[in-house]
Amino acid sequence: MHGWAPWVIDAVGQRQLDPAGYLKVFFAESAASQQAGQQALQRMFTKTSGFDQPTTWQTRQAQYDAVCAWGVPNTHCCNDSALLGNPCSSPTAKATR
Repeated sequence: MHGWAPWVIDAVGQRQLDPAGYLKVFFAESAASQQAGQQALQRMFTKTSGFDQPTTWQTRQAQYDAVCAWGVPNTHCCNDSALLGNPCSSPTAKATR
């Protein structure tokens, strides 16, 4: 993974939660899904106790960087497994056969 799509960053990559962006990214466009998203947002905004420790913007950025680094495919391993008769199912591995 080399970062989130620009529309995702625009929707949820800001310091403050944007309810419309949250719905766009995490819920489907169907009426039922949007209603579930509205209910989730309502729970988030009306909660008064039992919060997790607040995080910082630097922590969010570090988590994003870690997810991006974790998601980078290691095609070398896939190519090695193909030599062993156990090819990866990744598109990259399939394209190199």
